[in-house]
Amino acid sequence: MAAVRQEVPCPLCGSLVRLDRDGCPSGCPIAKKCKVLCCPNCGYEFVEESTIVTGVRRLARWFRGRR
Repeated sequence: MAAVRQEVPCPLCGSLVRLDRDGCPSGCPIAKKCKVLCCPNCGYEFVEESTIVTGVRRLARWFRGRR
């Protein structure tokens, strides 16, 4: 079984951002159900990658490797 990711790298600065955060400090009313992550190091806000996107990327890498 694959390990569950606890942290993802920030696309801007590369710092690790924890997935179990309370939400962005912006005070957004839907922060609890939001997929936006906020880097504590640089403040960059980005969307957490969905499992569908991750699966498609794996599938594309697999197809490229078979050529």
